[in-house]
Amino acid sequence: RDLHSFPTRRSSDLRTLSQEDGLTSNAINALFLDQEKQLWIGHTSGGAVRLDPTGSISLFQHWGQAAHAGIFRLTEANGTLYAATDAGLFRLVTHGMGNAKFLPVESMPAHVNDVVVYRDGLLLGRFGGLDYFDGRQTHPAQENASQDFWRILPSQREPGIYYCLINQKVARISQGPDQLWQRQDLGELAEPANSCYLDPQDNLWLNSARTGLWNFD
Repeated sequence: RDLHSFPTRRSSDLRTLSQEDGLTSNAINALFLDQEKQLWIGHTSGGAVRLDPTGSISLFQHWGQAAHAGIFRLTEANGTLYAATDAGLFRLVTHGMGNAKFLPVESMPAHVNDVVVYRDGLLLGRFGGLDYFDGRQTHPAQENASQDFWRILPSQREPGIYYCLINQKVARISQGPDQLWQRQDLGELAEPANSCYLDPQDNLWLNSARTGLWNFD
């Protein structure tokens, strides 16, 4: 699976980026546009690459035994880029001479499905629950050993509200004034969703391989 882009100008040309152009692999899991308008591309193994506005591609690999970790989601918090992977949570660290690598964040779950910004930290989705990472340590927000929190979507209209895909369930999660996390299950899907999108009106759209498109409003 290559990466395709459509130019914004009036043109029908389709540009394809693949390993021949410098990508680590043609299998892509995650895309993220950072504050400097650089596109980060997360692969199923072998790290991430960065595509800058000039078209230049730079490779950023994982460190140590996690060299082949698959990236599920990328996000930026307080100027630092984070990656949720099947080997835990990583952050991009710059060393001397401008060299940068993704290094593992200590004391993280072994498998992180998703990562989104929450206040001054991060929310982490994993198999068995949802965690809040304050930059130093994690704090459990939701625990359920049999449930897989695989996607977290921040509300477009209500700050502090998050929609989570948990196995085949859709839930609304928020932190109350007492700092306890509250969960409201909204419904259950007929089969696992392939992808999801939360529009500006907080309508949640999900699609599947066999049963079509679902909408929660």
